[in-house]
Amino acid sequence: MRIERVSLADKNVKESLSHLCQSHKEELYADYPDVSIDYPTLIAAEEAGQLFTLAAIDTAGQYIGYATTLVVRHPFFDLKQATNIALFVDKGRRGGRAGVRLILETQRLCESLGVEELAWGCPVSSPLVPILEKLGYKLGDISIKRRVV
Repeated sequence: MRIERVSLADKNVKESLSHLCQSHKEELYADYPDVSIDYPTLIAAEEAGQLFTLAAIDTAGQYIGYATTLVVRHPFFDLKQATNIALFVDKGRRGGRAGVRLILETQRLCESLGVEELAWGCPVSSPLVPILEKLGYKLGDISIKRRVV
């Protein structure tokens, strides 16, 4: 398995990730049937240097996971901050190294970009929480959400 930085503007990448994105949406946003991936916004952020996507690709060339991260200056504090906005590994490939490798490569790339703080979001009961804690992350801000429309 390898981890590669990919462009969401690349038609082949978009097609290769489409089944994973659909599974991700179904897993996290089943109650939001009208929600879809906003590729134009993602691509605009990527072109502005504010977003990157890493893909986990198996030895057969199949995309098995991805991590998409937003990198911006904090709008209030003088801080370059990154927030992972999507981390997903195919259900059949979880429990292996793909997720951890995506996390570590995201962290390495953020360090090379001069990011001072990297945040990860996940469901409260996610098995990702203890993995991130083992990697030195600490529980920080929480978000509590509801659908308003």
